[in-house]
Amino acid sequence: MLDVFLLAVPLYLLIAAGFAVVRSGYLPPENLGGVGQFALKVCLPVLIFAAVSKPGELLLLNWSFVAGYSAASFLVIAAMTQVMRRLYGHPPGRAIILGLGCGSSNSAFFGLPVAAIALGPDAAATIFAWILLAENMVVIPLCVSLAESADQRAGSFLASLRGVLAGMARSPLMIGLVAGLAVSVTGLEPPAPIARTMGMIVSAAPVMSLMLVGGFIAHESVRGAGVPVAAITFAKLLLHPLAVYLVLSALPGLDHETVIGGMLFAGVPMFTIFTLFAARHGGETLASAAQVMATAASLVTINFLLFLAITSL
Repeated sequence: MLDVFLLAVPLYLLIAAGFAVVRSGYLPPENLGGVGQFALKVCLPVLIFAAVSKPGELLLLNWSFVAGYSAASFLVIAAMTQVMRRLYGHPPGRAIILGLGCGSSNSAFFGLPVAAIALGPDAAATIFAWILLAENMVVIPLCVSLAESADQRAGSFLASLRGVLAGMARSPLMIGLVAGLAVSVTGLEPPAPIARTMGMIVSAAPVMSLMLVGGFIAHESVRGAGVPVAAITFAKLLLHPLAVYLVLSALPGLDHETVIGGMLFAGVPMFTIFTLFAARHGGETLASAAQVMATAASLVTINFLLFLAITSL
């Protein structure tokens, strides 16, 4: 167990470094947006492109995994939506978004470095591409659209869904995925200088991403922490990976490594812009507190999941 913990320590040191430079004022919080945009629009799309642009990669897209991961996420989201509504009295739209925080992960900034520890960078990047499809083409658009229509902010559900999908289609992450798959179909390979340049960017992406996680946490508010925050944290860090593991294990044709990879991605804290989605429904205080608590608690839960993953592979 100690060996596994030591493997994960660099991840949290990078998060702590990002937290320190922002909390100390060395990097002003207002600069986080620009750094985050650079990571989101340059580093991560290049990482995804590199992961899926190998010849024949399109044939490796595992739609069974995408469906299973989405189904497991929806189970957790539906359950926590009811908890937020029935037990804590949140309105429908806010309850759905809070449930979404329990069933969708910070896959790019956090999940990828964690999964790479157990599976290696290549296998982790492949599973990341599948999860990117599940979260950005299925889970997040449907939940955001349901929340918008539930609060009657954007007309019908279909109108909300069209708007969300149009925004997702313009996402740099999706553009990187589509471009990489297009290159894989043609069998083309980038020239050596471009490949080396991409390799340098890919190497920098996890470092920048994890420091950004710490920086965003330093800037978030933890006011309003309480039982609902603990419930969201518990569901995100424990129920979500458990649901993903059980659903993927029940599907035929998925090997154990793939199931474990899905579990690890599901076991990291919620996606970075969770608070922004929640703010549209008046839940930003609760969402930001949950994000801070989940990141802190993940120091224990992720090491536990990594121990289970590494010892079972």
